[in-house]
Amino acid sequence: MKTSIFLLSFISICSFFDLKAQDTRYLELQKIAMQKLYSLSKKNKIKNFDLNQPIEKWPGLTHKSVNTQGHITSLDLSNKKLTGALPAEIGYLTRLTHLYLNNNDLKGKIPKDVGNLTNLEMLYLNHNKFSGEIPKEFGKLIHLLSFYLNNNQLKGNIPIEMKNLISLEFLNLDHNELTGTPPTMHPSCKVLLGTQKNEDIKD
Repeated sequence: MKTSIFLLSFISICSFFDLKAQDTRYLELQKIAMQKLYSLSKKNKIKNFDLNQPIEKWPGLTHKSVNTQGHITSLDLSNKKLTGALPAEIGYLTRLTHLYLNNNDLKGKIPKDVGNLTNLEMLYLNHNKFSGEIPKEFGKLIHLLSFYLNNNQLKGNIPIEMKNLISLEFLNLDHNELTGTPPTMHPSCKVLLGTQKNEDIKD
């Protein structure tokens, strides 16, 4: 009996320290991701920001953007003069529910690592210069409610995996260079394809 109690206590202690180590590692990866994002800004105040400052003072965050564990849940870097390729490290921020990167000068392919952000409910990537195809990994973002990809330079077909977004209420793909037939989305989802650039899409 005593041996069983000892083993249970030992396992509980090990589990506690394992969770603590995992959390510490997550906070390290979170800082790496934020440093990569800030480095894209043409604003020196953001580009050279000291991440040793309290997290609620970090650009794009408020005290409501961070949970009690210090994990960033909401990030708003819209209109922050971000330029260049979106880093793959964005995929480290897995606690995010809201991500706003709209109205910047982000270019190149959207990294498939965004598909790791499976807690996202709001994703705004619109009004940038993203090119290439829409990553099929977006199909893993099953909690998304609003998704804005409009006003970019995206090409190719809309991936069939997007039909997995069963919670999605609004999808804006307007002003891109998409082709093909879009997948059948959930009936409650409003999809805006537009008419100016997505000329080859068949409804």
